[in-house]
Amino acid sequence: MRPVQGSFESSAAMPMFEVDLHDGRTAYVSGVLNDQGLPLTYVQKDEENSFDAEHRAAYQFAKQYNWDQTSLLKVDSEYPEQVRYYDAAAKKWGTVLPTPMPVYQAKLYLLNDEETLIAGSNTKDEAEGHVLGYLYNEKTKQFMDVSAIVSILSYDNLSDSKLHFYKDAGDDILYYSNASASTAWMNVREGAFGLLYQEKVQQWQHHREENHRSFQTFLNYFKQGDGLIINWVIWIIIPLVLFGALAILPPILRVKHRRGLEQGITLTGTITQMSETGTYINNQPQIRFIVRFQDEGQTKEVAIKKVISHIDRIQVGGQILISYNRNKNKAIILNTADVVEDEKPNTIENAVLTKIDFIGKAQRGSALMLHFEDAGNAYSVPVTQAAGFEYRIGERASLIQIGGLTRLLEYGSVSTRARSTAERLTLQGEITRIQPCGVTIQDRQLMVLEVLISHGQERIRKVNSEFVPRGLMCRLALSSKYL
Repeated sequence: MRPVQGSFESSAAMPMFEVDLHDGRTAYVSGVLNDQGLPLTYVQKDEENSFDAEHRAAYQFAKQYNWDQTSLLKVDSEYPEQVRYYDAAAKKWGTVLPTPMPVYQAKLYLLNDEETLIAGSNTKDEAEGHVLGYLYNEKTKQFMDVSAIVSILSYDNLSDSKLHFYKDAGDDILYYSNASASTAWMNVREGAFGLLYQEKVQQWQHHREENHRSFQTFLNYFKQGDGLIINWVIWIIIPLVLFGALAILPPILRVKHRRGLEQGITLTGTITQMSETGTYINNQPQIRFIVRFQDEGQTKEVAIKKVISHIDRIQVGGQILISYNRNKNKAIILNTADVVEDEKPNTIENAVLTKIDFIGKAQRGSALMLHFEDAGNAYSVPVTQAAGFEYRIGERASLIQIGGLTRLLEYGSVSTRARSTAERLTLQGEITRIQPCGVTIQDRQLMVLEVLISHGQERIRKVNSEFVPRGLMCRLALSSKYL
């Protein structure tokens, strides 16, 4: 079974698959289901060649679904390659699709049976312009500007066969994935969008349950065995495991817990998922937590199992302290007795700015991801670039790491940063207002904080922007202390 070449493009009358039957014949199956949730089928006749069979199948399928074949969308191969209406039945071109702004050197991406994404250049010569895009609903004839997510890509990316766009009909979220670059999402109604790098997508894939070898997969293997294996498990393995666990499990767990504290770093994490494993110890359930946190400028997730009491007020979205082992990519949840003095900030001097990624507009400025290098180590820092100011590749900066998060401490020449250090004064203030913005980078949301700073009799009100990990917003209450 394989897709019919070109049938999943907007210019085709019907998306179809070609299927080899067991008796040697060829059938065509519609890529759209009917009201009963079944595809339409057409079996190629002996006297038909494959081209005629494809054409007849597409025509019959479109007719049964009452699809209009006279106003399909297709990119005109003639310069400057705009999207035009196309009559598939008569094989005739129509007028140019009236997008809000002209789209040249256009590309079409069929998303669902209602919507098509149109992306391209705002100038006839793509080398002189920038990428823009519109979401077009062929039923309502309405356009939505999605240039915020499309502009992250270069024009060459639009021709990459590994680039794919996804959106369900009626859903507000538009995604794209590019195996050789990045992944991003956008809420087309609210305008919010976010960027995820390929390392994050690979991390999700590595954490899929089917990619893990565990005791549960071992049990599943034995469950597929015959009666002899089941009897052997019942009469030999289970008693040995139970008696052995009662004797050696508590000391092992204590040693493992102590070693985890010694080898890990203390970080703050957000609980994103909770589920019971089915195991109870002293009538208390074992819970499998998925915890998201920031470490060295990257968003990470780990699975942690822990026995909790029924009276513990732990819920999804809550903040917890974890001890994270970077070498093993494992973590444990810290108890009150485990928490020692707070981790001291780590300052990185003279980091060199090597790359700048433009993420999108952020209020009056721009949201950027700055990539620094120092002593062979790479650091990523999300920032907002104010209007009239510009970060430059090759400039040096001082970075600070606190709780696994990397932030920009000072930026500019050595003399400028030295003077800034000499003049710096540590004060305490109160957060009086918090305003979330619709920009997210690597699971960190842009927040505007209004802070009231006191120094002697003086009181100064300052506004600062920070990229805050998702879930941490609930910990930022009014009148919180701020240094």
